[in-house]
Amino acid sequence: MEYVNFILCVAIVIMARSFGVSFKTVSGGPIFVSEMSMDSVYKGSKFSNDKDYMQKRQLFIDTEAQERVGGEIVMNLDEKALNNRILAMKKKEYDAAHYQGGSFAPQINFLQSKPLYEKSDIFKLIQKMPKGGALHLHDVSITDVNWLVGNVTYRDHCYMCNDVNANDSIVFHFFQNPPSNPGCPWKLVNDVRAKSNNVTAFDQMLLESMVMTPELADADINVIWKAFTGALTRADGLISYRSVFRDYFYEALTEFQADNVQYIELRAVFPGVINTDK
Repeated sequence: MEYVNFILCVAIVIMARSFGVSFKTVSGGPIFVSEMSMDSVYKGSKFSNDKDYMQKRQLFIDTEAQERVGGEIVMNLDEKALNNRILAMKKKEYDAAHYQGGSFAPQINFLQSKPLYEKSDIFKLIQKMPKGGALHLHDVSITDVNWLVGNVTYRDHCYMCNDVNANDSIVFHFFQNPPSNPGCPWKLVNDVRAKSNNVTAFDQMLLESMVMTPELADADINVIWKAFTGALTRADGLISYRSVFRDYFYEALTEFQADNVQYIELRAVFPGVINTDK
């Protein structure tokens, strides 16, 4: 590491001296570059003075901005007002993170930062704005898991078991009359909930069995993938019941409509659904 730092220092010195920069050394400390003459910068360059440099710099920035997606769009007064508001809100969040010691969501693993996004004022504003579409959606993960727990697991004929062959992981299924299943005996979810000491904690446990929890942020890819597939499998055990299947997709469309999404692209296998009446 010291060798790398030495090489970097030498490279900096060589490049700086090519611009005519003078150096001074502070005892016991690093090398500091003294203020260079602007004449040495402009000498041999295409900039004649400070004003010329700043004008050409701004022209370059404006040209880059026009090359961006939507860069050619001319905003009306209302659009400019909204744009200025959004930029001000973004700057406020940047400043809160960088100058006031706050948390900056994009710097944090999404499994840990999701609550920060949901509390963000700019997120709440964007949530209300029209969206073009939500693409590449999968059928078993398009509806809020809170709805699955708060609605579906409270329905009649909803069973669960703890699979002893899979570290007691939860399995869901709908039955009119559950079959014998020694390795994972079926119990009505409502009965297990009623016998729990804390209904809120029980429902939270069910929810966490179908989501990626913050604790997985530092796990390796194999652990994460196993948790991911397990969560989808558990959710599928609830969704594949006929009446839930219908309500699940209706709820999904309702949630996307609330977020002002104009259309969705859904990728699904549409498996056979369970009918407990037969």
